[in-house]
Amino acid sequence: AVDQFVMMYGGLRGAVAFALVLLIDPAVVPHAHMFVTTTIAVVYWTVFVQGITIKPLVKFLNVKTTSEKEPSMNERITGRFMDHIISGMEGILGEFGNLKVRDMYRQLDIKYIKPCLLRENKVRDPKIR
Repeated sequence: AVDQFVMMYGGLRGAVAFALVLLIDPAVVPHAHMFVTTTIAVVYWTVFVQGITIKPLVKFLNVKTTSEKEPSMNERITGRFMDHIISGMEGILGEFGNLKVRDMYRQLDIKYIKPCLLRENKVRDPKIR
């Protein structure tokens, strides 16, 4: 019941309501603009107020949340294998491919984007141990 309440509280209600209110014909319904204004107000309320308060509500209700799982040995081996294959292909072709571009974006993400956007900036790069 708690999980259902949290899902209801944090659900997406704006898109459907706004699409439906735009279908109202002002010629048939004289105060159609009031429906649009009210719908926008409700959408703003659900997005901002409920969006800001969802995390404290989840903590208060002690809802079980998923944690970031450690990649399995198979996932780590497959990832490293694909990296080596792509590196070998780049070496043979003499071109910079996806791996070089991916590494460039990863460094940009670690250096600039994550520190700006994340409160707890813990960089984890899965390695085979």
